[in-house]
Amino acid sequence: MKIWILSIILLTVNASATTYYIDFASGSDTNNGISKSTPWKHHPDMAGSTVKGFAHSAGDQYIFKGGVTWDPTCWPMTLSAGGSSSANDYYGVDQTWYTGGSWRRPVFDRSYTAASTDLLSFGSANYITVDSIELEHLNTTNAYGVWLINGAGGGVKSTIKNCYIHGWRTTAANDDAHGGVGGMPYAPFSTTLTLDNTEIENSENGGSNANGVCVRAVGIIQNGCKIHDNSSAVLFCLDFNGSYLYNISGAGFDSTYHFNGIYIDPVSMGQKQGYIRNSFLHDTAGGANMAYINVRGGATITMYDNVLYGTMSAQGGVEIEPFQYGGEGVGNLLAYNNTICNYSSSAAAFHVVTRTGQPVGVLSLYNNHVINAGSVTDAKAGVNANTFNSASNLLQSASTATSQGYTLSNLYAPTSTSSSTYNAGTNIAGLINLDILGLTRTQWDIGAYTFNSGSVAATPPSNAKISIAVP
Repeated sequence: MKIWILSIILLTVNASATTYYIDFASGSDTNNGISKSTPWKHHPDMAGSTVKGFAHSAGDQYIFKGGVTWDPTCWPMTLSAGGSSSANDYYGVDQTWYTGGSWRRPVFDRSYTAASTDLLSFGSANYITVDSIELEHLNTTNAYGVWLINGAGGGVKSTIKNCYIHGWRTTAANDDAHGGVGGMPYAPFSTTLTLDNTEIENSENGGSNANGVCVRAVGIIQNGCKIHDNSSAVLFCLDFNGSYLYNISGAGFDSTYHFNGIYIDPVSMGQKQGYIRNSFLHDTAGGANMAYINVRGGATITMYDNVLYGTMSAQGGVEIEPFQYGGEGVGNLLAYNNTICNYSSSAAAFHVVTRTGQPVGVLSLYNNHVINAGSVTDAKAGVNANTFNSASNLLQSASTATSQGYTLSNLYAPTSTSSSTYNAGTNIAGLINLDILGLTRTQWDIGAYTFNSGSVAATPPSNAKISIAVP
């Protein structure tokens, strides 16, 4: 009996999670890796690693030294194991451990060396957290499926947070799905993959060199993510929440590729609910709209507390696409308390694509503030929407809005209780009760903001992680 108990104790000890330290500049793979003074040079799953005798346990933590760069010899890195439902594996930092005068993110750099593989791939690993790492400079030889971070096949309940992901090119003859972060195949793996407070952009390869997509098939994008400066931004997600999307232009080298701001289509990811909420979207051109919403297959997409402005593809902010595959049935869009400053004074802010025999199921538009548009929507009940609900939407000319203080300098927020949006909406507190800045709606204003305590807050509450400043 005593021997049996001792065996259980030893198994428990051997299976416990460990913290490992990694420093490419001064570490050695012959070290044990378990202290800052004896770090590895490589993670065991990196190319070039010679670490011996490593045994993974769920919940292991891998700490990369701040300010250090891992060069192209380290890639690809395909994770061989993951965490568990009770303990994510952690790939991140200790901000007290760095080189240089102050802490900076560790850098994973592929230096634009030609590659047909990802920089970091989750492989089939789940329950992963990647935190505060900069990943950069991918040059793909394939147009499809190569990423700076790829959650394909794994990524269940995994999070990428506080990271900076930027710079990708392709030597392929055509453009397609590659670039920043990908989560393919779609379902069920990528539905719980989350981007949190992470910036993804490709300004280094702008204009006619823009290519690929910032994010494809990632379930949740939240808490101050910034997605910007590329030919395509977000292809397929389930929840774009409290984040920024801007400077997206379809001026890439392949004119046949489908450029997008946010293309949201829950059915493609095996789900029935999708959201665009609490976010700032501005300046997308040359492709699909800032918010390109595919309502089909019984899915319901809810869009609320967003501000859309600047250059807009198709001249308006929201394009509603009811196209069905194989007669799968209709879907619904519910749009509440959005503020849209339209690019064209003749276009509809909420445009519905007419598909013969394929209408929107339910289209509900409540409390939307629309500036500089020909109409709030061009939808017609019984024509391209089976059911059309509309209440308390405010349409203003640009001059009227400006005279009342709704301007770009304050991102079209109200400035006084005499503003036309003040307490003029329909109370839908059973659906939402906060505004875009996280402020409680004490009265029911039209648009993304509530005029609270005499002024709109210049800085949102800390849990919102967004700023009223123009990015």
